[in-house]
Amino acid sequence: IVSQQVQPIRAVEEILPEKVTQLNDTTYVFDFARNMSGTTRIRVSGEAGTVIRMKHGERLYENGHVDLSNIDVYYYPKDDTDPFQTDILTLSGKGEDDFMARFNYKGFRYVEVTTSKPMKLDKQNLTAYFIHSDVVPKGSIRTSSPLIDRLCWATNNAYLSNLMGYPTDCPQREKNGWTGDANLSADQIFMNFKVTKNILEWLRNISKSQKES
Repeated sequence: IVSQQVQPIRAVEEILPEKVTQLNDTTYVFDFARNMSGTTRIRVSGEAGTVIRMKHGERLYENGHVDLSNIDVYYYPKDDTDPFQTDILTLSGKGEDDFMARFNYKGFRYVEVTTSKPMKLDKQNLTAYFIHSDVVPKGSIRTSSPLIDRLCWATNNAYLSNLMGYPTDCPQREKNGWTGDANLSADQIFMNFKVTKNILEWLRNISKSQKES
């Protein structure tokens, strides 16, 4: 057994919601205005036994609810005890409860928070954390076109959302280190970040998983 020779995975950036929409007295949708890989931290006080569900997704239905239909295609639940990309918190009733998932991450922009009893929530209750391998930036680009600069930023943001020790294909459903996704993005990411350790670890994993034949 040896340790992974990679840059550590960290909560690199704290992001506050830009908008909160109340759909009814038990449902709120938080909009963080950007896609990311990571998780959220909720701080809330309420009656003991109140159940809060935080469903993370990348888009909305026309009615404002979070839409998971583009990312839950490989999720086959037997019941509703472990819903896809959803954290469940039961309040203690002893002042403020503070919860952040430590053993999973999601791909999301929106979080739909539903409570079993009516509650008042606002921007102060939920914070997002952008989580990825904490690689060091190496290159950058700045042009006379805000659109091109934004596209470059979005490309790097998407790549970092798919860098969890090794490059993955998506931060919500499969989260696998497929060869095609990493190969197609390799030139770009080597120009922008110091990722040698992470790519070498990925290649070692591929080698170890091959059959002797």
